[in-house]
Amino acid sequence: MKNRKELISLISIITLIFTMFPPQAFGGSTSVSDNIQPNLVFPKLILPDNTQNKKKTSTNNKKPAKKPAATKRVIKKRKVLNKEVRKKRSTNQYRIKFSKNLTSKQISIIIKKINRKYKAEVITKIGKNYVVTPPKGVSYKQIQNDINKIIKSFDKKESVKQYSVSFSKDLTNEQIDTIIKTINEKYKTEVLKKGKDSKYILTPPKGISFKEIEKEINEIIKSFFKEEKVEIDPSQIGYMFSFENVSYEEISSIADKNGITILYADKANGKYLLNLPSNMTSEKALEIFNSSFTKIEVEPAPSAPEYQEGVLIVKFREGTTPDEIDEINAKYSTSVKELISDNKGLTYLLNINEDASVEDKVAQFKAEESVEYAEPNYIRTTNPPQNDDPGSTQEQTVEFVSGPQGSVTRTNCRICIRPTGFSRRK
Repeated sequence: MKNRKELISLISIITLIFTMFPPQAFGGSTSVSDNIQPNLVFPKLILPDNTQNKKKTSTNNKKPAKKPAATKRVIKKRKVLNKEVRKKRSTNQYRIKFSKNLTSKQISIIIKKINRKYKAEVITKIGKNYVVTPPKGVSYKQIQNDINKIIKSFDKKESVKQYSVSFSKDLTNEQIDTIIKTINEKYKTEVLKKGKDSKYILTPPKGISFKEIEKEINEIIKSFFKEEKVEIDPSQIGYMFSFENVSYEEISSIADKNGITILYADKANGKYLLNLPSNMTSEKALEIFNSSFTKIEVEPAPSAPEYQEGVLIVKFREGTTPDEIDEINAKYSTSVKELISDNKGLTYLLNINEDASVEDKVAQFKAEESVEYAEPNYIRTTNPPQNDDPGSTQEQTVEFVSGPQGSVTRTNCRICIRPTGFSRRK
């Protein structure tokens, strides 16, 4: 671009020279034939310097100076909940715009909370805009997070839980309308309203759970189906009792003594329908009858003696002489009835000659140093005692024995006796 301007300026200078100094001025003719060359002599010209030419052209073609363009401000983008853009207003100041979903009351709450937290006028309103001026040591991002937390808390408070409710088909439309009216009047708001497809929308008010309202609705439904109480004559209330092996006369006598009325009696089966006094329960009446029946005292069967009276068994220690045994028998009024066969010949069955118990004699003989042991002559039975277990009929006994071994009675039967060395004495 620079060389082009210099070339243009040079051509304009040459053109100016030709116009100022034509060829006639230097002795040449105006008409020159084709075969004659013109005799042109160019004087030495002092051409202006390029820098000077530039200055002349700049001064001659001088244009009005333009004002310098204003420097553009750098715009910082900030967001609240990623929706609105903030523009930098000045040093450490930001213009913000709140979402249109926020009410003026909510915005004023945000401003109060932020200013109260930092104890300074952090958010101010200028015209329709809001300006944030972060205090010293606090970044704009931190204030942005605080604002977002407050906005989120509004969303939590405003979220309302709703439940879909359907009533039983047993309820009429009038009853359902009564339920809706009763619930809405109690809470003074539209808690229950009709929805779509025969369903109803339940919106619990603040501080009230769904279960509480559900319980109240159930109580109202129960009131629709309450039956009227019918008063019953207490004298017509009867209790059925069953007695076995008790005569009607005895039942009637006990009932009269205790103010009990017999409403019905099935004497053959021992069943009685009794009317009891108001202060008497069926358990108390049964106790009265059981305690009033004739009791038959049964004496227990005498038990078989465990040992033989007037006799005891004594075994003397090894080395005891017959004279020492005679001295001990004379001392305790006993005599040898029988020598019990053993290897040492020191075990005797002794008779008690005086009126003394077997237990006393056993104790006396045990006190002697020459006696190894002393005990009664116990009676041992062949068969064990009879089983009186109430569940014995359910146990497997000989009644369940089947096969040829169960039918053997007398013939084809062998009995084997195995000696055990056990001595039985009576």
